[in-house]
Amino acid sequence: MNALFDTAGATAATFFANAIDTESKGIDIVISHKTSFGNNVSLKTDLSGTFSNTYRVGDIHASPVLAAAGQINRYYSEASRVYLQEAIPRVKANLTNSISYKKFGFFLRNVYFGKVTDPNTADVNGDGRVEGIIINGQAVEIEHPIWGAKIITDLSVGFKITDAAKIVIGANNIFDIYPDMNLGTQTAIRPRLLSGAINYTAAPSTIDLSNANQFIYSRNTSQFGQNGRFVFARLSFSF
Repeated sequence: MNALFDTAGATAATFFANAIDTESKGIDIVISHKTSFGNNVSLKTDLSGTFSNTYRVGDIHASPVLAAAGQINRYYSEASRVYLQEAIPRVKANLTNSISYKKFGFFLRNVYFGKVTDPNTADVNGDGRVEGIIINGQAVEIEHPIWGAKIITDLSVGFKITDAAKIVIGANNIFDIYPDMNLGTQTAIRPRLLSGAINYTAAPSTIDLSNANQFIYSRNTSQFGQNGRFVFARLSFSF
């Protein structure tokens, strides 16, 4: 096998392993209410929320061979931990209001997307270094950008032209909200292990999460998208 790797010029390999046990806990809340005000006016309100958390349970189930070679952190790296636990919102809430008045329909939705953590590391606090700790005998960077919570608003107005035809005009993300912008080029000292302790005396290195502004927003988190406002008009028929 080593001969094949050498022939191919391979220096690393990627594989999947059932290396950790996880546990997820959370709560979903849904409240709905509908009322009529007379004069053909009705209001329907829906409020929902999700609060969740997923985390590792127990030790990393590492191969003895790779563990002995000091590769245990590759089974479940710091980036993998963030992807599992913090790269998607742990809190999300949705408030929807629908008003009907004669032939008109009004729709308003506000969605709250909680903060997310980027699995990349950088000098987030601007002190000239990337914070690190010792995990399994190795220096591991733990200073991650945190992208703030946002509220996205959708609004539309509908009109029933006939019993069979309806037109709707509206906009998703009407206020044109985007995620927090990615961090650009930085020069910072990365942590290293020296005499059994974290040390920050190495030469500074360049960090650029935007990859020369190719990625204005993080490509590693899943919060609510990066497309901004979407305006639409829809004509529908029922038969």
